[in-house]
Amino acid sequence: QMAVNNFNYLISWSDFIHMPAKPPGETEDAEIVLRFPQQYEYAVGKGFVKINNLSVDIGLNSPECWVLSSQVSNMDLLKHEQGHYDITALGAREFHDKLDGLKVATEDALIKKIKKIREEIQKKIDVANLKYDDQTNHSMNKQVQKTWEQKIDTAKKNPKGVINDLP
Repeated sequence: QMAVNNFNYLISWSDFIHMPAKPPGETEDAEIVLRFPQQYEYAVGKGFVKINNLSVDIGLNSPECWVLSSQVSNMDLLKHEQGHYDITALGAREFHDKLDGLKVATEDALIKKIKKIREEIQKKIDVANLKYDDQTNHSMNKQVQKTWEQKIDTAKKNPKGVINDLP
């Protein structure tokens, strides 16, 4: 039983802490922080360890997600933050797919391999998020924002869609 949970979750401003002012050092009007912990079982065979019953749960790290109270009617900004969620969701699915049925020699090798894959995927997510913010100017560039939304949507609808499919 393999699963990526909350892949198509739609965020809302109620998922965020409403702040009267930006936290010190912040320049944006909102921030979303996501995680995608994995749970799995593994079978030990003759000379190998194989993952089964894998699930990856995408979720908001709620205490770190905030929005300026003055921006909670800003649907363009919410859509932009949804883009960050979806970039992470694509990464989480890619992570899941790389772990799905993973077979290595030992438990220790399994733990190391999962850590390595997670780091590679997290790096892809971080790079994509930076590029997304940069190119869309944090949602201000409406045309580029629209292009990203379409590309993200296409990648999500394709079961083999990955972060590398994004602009």
